[in-house]
Amino acid sequence: MIAMRSTLSLILLFALTTACGIFNSLDYYKVREKSDIVTKDFYKEMSFLKNRPVILIPVEIGGRTYNFIFDTGAAVSVISKELAGELGLEEEADVMIHDSKGHNQELIVSLIDTIDIAGVQFIDIAAVVVDWSENSVISCVSPAGIIGNNLIRHANWRVDYKNHQLVVSDSSLHIDGMHYVEMQSPEGRPFISLKADSLEIAHCLLDLGSGGSLDLSREMAEDWNWKKYPYTRDIDGSSEGLFGSKLDTTINVKIDSLSIGGYTLYETVVDIEKKSGSKIGTKVLEQSILNLDYSNSRVGFLPYDSIPTYGHLKEGGFAVLMDSSGFYISSITEDAALWQRGVRYGDRVKSLNGKQPADFGGFCEFVEWLLDKENRPQEFTLVMENDPQNEIIVGKEYLWSNE
Repeated sequence: MIAMRSTLSLILLFALTTACGIFNSLDYYKVREKSDIVTKDFYKEMSFLKNRPVILIPVEIGGRTYNFIFDTGAAVSVISKELAGELGLEEEADVMIHDSKGHNQELIVSLIDTIDIAGVQFIDIAAVVVDWSENSVISCVSPAGIIGNNLIRHANWRVDYKNHQLVVSDSSLHIDGMHYVEMQSPEGRPFISLKADSLEIAHCLLDLGSGGSLDLSREMAEDWNWKKYPYTRDIDGSSEGLFGSKLDTTINVKIDSLSIGGYTLYETVVDIEKKSGSKIGTKVLEQSILNLDYSNSRVGFLPYDSIPTYGHLKEGGFAVLMDSSGFYISSITEDAALWQRGVRYGDRVKSLNGKQPADFGGFCEFVEWLLDKENRPQEFTLVMENDPQNEIIVGKEYLWSNE
């Protein structure tokens, strides 16, 4: 599942989700299982892009190079309708996809003959063909598509988040000191077991396509006394599924520790928002070197610090997105500074840190501006359309309730 969730400049909060639930014909599964690898005895290193909440890697198809999202949470790869047309891909099967926001749509599946990643060749890769929706963040971040687990599972991978390096090999990528946990269901999508303080989770999706933390469904959280922890509540319409967004409420809970096998990460955040199940994303995974050992069906963690601590404590309290009418509040935290000034979800923003919609050449230019670390100041100045004479200055603040 690509579910990229990240706070960018405390302005943009978004989630991209694809291939979350697939319930389909035998033809689809036959096409998906055709994938294979032809390169042998290899060890390759590559760099992935900085300033992105998920891993973007260079992928060669048909003699040209494109940036794709590296996504273990997607059971099948994804390719844009535009690129599929350029490559002349044909329909091999149909697939009904249910995205994270409850939308359903039948899409076609094509086969990509050869995908080359750092000189390693993968063949017969099934890919769902998607026509990105208007103002889709993924169409800006990775317009070509997504590399899913139907390719990833054919090799071993080591991710060094701090140095932005990805290693792929058909041999062991073990490093002394790594803590391992069993990889469940590696042929479809990889799952692991973990423990969030007292809450045991036996089947959690390992989702490198998610820019978030540990996400739980409301059903899983029902019997968990999360209110004893510091928490916030977001009114969020910026989370985007494959077929669009949907207004929702997210509860962010700060727990004491998250344990995965012998590896413990302290002061972690749990997001209660999913419709079902659970997944773990980049904000947790990037605190260690990650070893995806498909050969031995296990996942290894080598923490960067002697006492690993989650580095993304909740700050800010709002998000802004842009549509054809301009800027608007796309997410807001209850009782944060902006909320206390009377601002609510959907309110129109005239300017943000002196920038107006006309200053950008389009939605993707706006997204790139948000991704640039230089545009992440200590405070934000907003002018609301319903009060154009006054500025609202919001500084960074810790927002945890009952702490």
